[in-house]
Amino acid sequence: MRRLAMLSLAALLAFTCVRCRAAEFPGLLGLALPDALKTDFFTFFHMTETGRQTAGAGTVVTFKPSGADFQKLVTLRATLAGQRIVAMELDLSRAFINSRTQRVFANDIAKSILADGVSSVDRPALKVLVDEIQSNRGIDRVVLSGHESPSTPAQQSDGYLTYLGKRYVYTQAMTAASLHMENTQQGDEDWLRIQLTAKR
Repeated sequence: MRRLAMLSLAALLAFTCVRCRAAEFPGLLGLALPDALKTDFFTFFHMTETGRQTAGAGTVVTFKPSGADFQKLVTLRATLAGQRIVAMELDLSRAFINSRTQRVFANDIAKSILADGVSSVDRPALKVLVDEIQSNRGIDRVVLSGHESPSTPAQQSDGYLTYLGKRYVYTQAMTAASLHMENTQQGDEDWLRIQLTAKR
């Protein structure tokens, strides 16, 4: 019994430390790219650089997940001013988001770019949207996880309706950054674009 209590306390302390680190994390916007590449977002999703191109005075660096199953479904672009990230653009295949078998992975990377992309000053403004995506709300298929599903408001937010493809576009201005979500087409395929841009 004592051993179980000790294990429970250790688990609680570990969870608390993770929460503390998340609260202190400065956000990907504003980080130098070499530092961003060491963060959980880039390492967990195995983001691999696939190309660079000049865009005005900056550079756009393109990434794809290293897993072959996801390379055609996910594209990440980071716009750099010098070495610092000033904008991020995540393209997710609509088929990926709508898939009954892969949706959990689409949800994970979408809510992660929103939560990790911005600084702590802007995270509260995106909390409802992040929680809605994480909870998989409005979908008939239940996604099992080791965490309790976050609470969500009675009505789906405009941002989440855009994530589901029920609205065309959604924008949100925050203190240090702005969010733009848009349903687009690439060739004959439907995609969702999530853009985070640092304010100057």
